[in-house]
Amino acid sequence: MRVFLLLLSVLSLGLAGKVAIFLAPLSKSQIVFNLRLAEEIAVDHDVVLVRPSFNPNAESLVSSHPRVRELRPKGCNPSTFHAFYEAENAWVWTDPTFAEFGNITKFYRQMFYETCENMAGDEAFMEAMRKENIDLAIHHHLDSCTLGVVRALKIPQWGWVLSTPLFRSMINMVGVPALPSHIPSLLTDASNDMAFFKRVKNFAWELFCDLYLPLGSAPYTAIYREKYGEDFPTLSQIAREGSFLMVNSHADIEFPIPVTSKIVYIGGLGMKKETNQLKEPFASSVNQSTSTVVVSFGSVADTKHMPVHWKEAFIGLFKSNPSIRFIWKFDQAIDVPSNVLRVGWLPQNDLLGHEKVVAFITHGGYNSLGESISTGTPIVTVPLFGDQFRNAQLAEFRHFGVRVYKQDLSADNLNTALHKIMDDPSYLSSARLAQSIAFSSPLSTGLTIRHTINFTLAHPHYNRDLPQLGFFSLYSVDVIVFLFFLHLSLFSSL
Repeated sequence: MRVFLLLLSVLSLGLAGKVAIFLAPLSKSQIVFNLRLAEEIAVDHDVVLVRPSFNPNAESLVSSHPRVRELRPKGCNPSTFHAFYEAENAWVWTDPTFAEFGNITKFYRQMFYETCENMAGDEAFMEAMRKENIDLAIHHHLDSCTLGVVRALKIPQWGWVLSTPLFRSMINMVGVPALPSHIPSLLTDASNDMAFFKRVKNFAWELFCDLYLPLGSAPYTAIYREKYGEDFPTLSQIAREGSFLMVNSHADIEFPIPVTSKIVYIGGLGMKKETNQLKEPFASSVNQSTSTVVVSFGSVADTKHMPVHWKEAFIGLFKSNPSIRFIWKFDQAIDVPSNVLRVGWLPQNDLLGHEKVVAFITHGGYNSLGESISTGTPIVTVPLFGDQFRNAQLAEFRHFGVRVYKQDLSADNLNTALHKIMDDPSYLSSARLAQSIAFSSPLSTGLTIRHTINFTLAHPHYNRDLPQLGFFSLYSVDVIVFLFFLHLSLFSSL
């Protein structure tokens, strides 16, 4: 192992170059993930974070690494982001109607369209990027517009990074055929074992995604064609040329998915078994308890929009368990029982790693899911939106979590779910098993990331692609028809 690591180090020194990471800074969690990615790559290479302006609340999150720099081109208008933010938080606590979902989609697309127009038309930014002499670019899955920047600048190598679990349309995008029958969509509430109507819903959503991706990128293509001419390829065509897809999940914990070596699992980025010693007020709160439960719904869902009956449900849960200490991330003024520490921020990973923390009530975002895995903490999920429904299914599938549906949220249901994972030792055993599996690889996540970048730079034309087959060939429709008529002809000749 030491010889292998030494060879990796020598190889990286010979390949030191410059890597650009195109970041879509919608939320603090997205930025933290990409900063961790940048700092791992910066062990071997200089890194430029291309970070258009989006979320004003996350502007101060930056890297202190000496080999990580930022370029901040103009992104979307602040009013557009605010409209998206308000629309998002208006429905995350409820079940959105089709019209509400369409409304947030409209604001989402507007944000990225404005950013694309600003980046493509900003000659000062494009010239600054040319002067960087980028060797390899990494695109965040949220934003396909940056593919046009890379093509216009003739950056030789590039790949994708997913800060979410792996989903089918991204697998297809890098040339790996994947079936919706056993791969749950990112935005549907399904596992990999779906009954008929679940498969119908999953199939319909995936069909929509397959149609939407090329159509959704068409306005971005138009921006580049207006500037560079009609010969500029469509962004959906460029999208398939990526050399790799790094995905923020653990291969052995995720739902099993058939993939090729272009898919690289980097789950656990920035996570570690060791945690820091708690500071006040958290240290005394935890140490004075016999058992502590952490309650947090992440950085995206704004607690000022939480419905009254939700607040009452959590207060009811706290009052029903006076012997349990609760640490509640809730940044609005509210009266809480004496067994509750209410805070606007908490050191989540350090808290979850404390021996007295016995459970975690969470929205099920992927960073929170990863921290529960890395600390071996059983969870109660109350998924709100996005990939959180799927993540809740995964926690149940691996038996380290139970789920409360948000339409059924009540103090009684929360209490039942919490005591289910606390009173049944199999949930803790499964959480510890997931933790063991996550840290069982002989190569760290950082080494995996760096190997992916170094391999791509060292072997720019290495072919890891499957043959691109049409529908009839991929599903052997022609073979099935041929065999059917062959059988029919043989049978009729008897």
